[in-house]
Amino acid sequence: MFVKAALFTSLCLATSCQIAVAQESPPPTDCDKYAASDVDENRKATGITIDKVDPKLAIPACLEALRHYPQSARFFYQLARGYMQNKDYKAAQEFIQKASDAGYVAAWNAFGYMYLNGFGFPKDDGKALEWFRKAAEQNNLGAITSIAMMYLKGRGVAKDEQQAVVWLRKAADRGYPTAQANLGILYFTGRGVAKDNTQAFALYQKSANSGYAVGQFLLGLMYENGYGVAADKSQAIVWYRRSAAQGETRAQNRLDVIEKNTK
Repeated sequence: MFVKAALFTSLCLATSCQIAVAQESPPPTDCDKYAASDVDENRKATGITIDKVDPKLAIPACLEALRHYPQSARFFYQLARGYMQNKDYKAAQEFIQKASDAGYVAAWNAFGYMYLNGFGFPKDDGKALEWFRKAAEQNNLGAITSIAMMYLKGRGVAKDEQQAVVWLRKAADRGYPTAQANLGILYFTGRGVAKDNTQAFALYQKSANSGYAVGQFLLGLMYENGYGVAADKSQAIVWYRRSAAQGETRAQNRLDVIEKNTK
């Protein structure tokens, strides 16, 4: 159904080509609209999480973008995201490699993601951590957050909840909503840090205000139960609805329960 990735395999074979890839920065296209990452600081669109990428839209759009800008590392990377969601991991590897060779930091984070989840590679926490650290050294917020979660779960490193807090705070302080929500969970549960519902609420609120569905759901829970804030069912419903509208099923479940109990 989609044009094969092999069409572009011969575009970048020399070092001079790689330098051109790194330097070229095309204007926004539909490739950016459908496949830009929320953790790519070089993105030309708002950016979406990988689960929101629709390969039926992203792959053709990015192939078209590469037809006009055949040396763009940004489009290599975004095309790879489309292939990843299409479960064509061989093609995803090919284009992430092209972007990585050009020094595209978000591609390094993507390699970590693939090794961590076994997408196109055998699962390898050690290699995942290496790629995440490489991207984190360039302040990639997704990689910083992933390192935190590896410490939290003891994957590739010894389990260390306090280190998880340190890494999450690095990304949360820079406004990354996923990190804010996860750090809020640690404050709420008292893992790696003293339990503090007020801090948890503040972090969930920041995450929710950025439009993160999980943060909106968690904020709804706080309002519904009066954790860190006065209980307010109407506010809980507001945030559950916003979260549910983005496909967060847990938020919809809470709305269903509230509706059932008010009949």
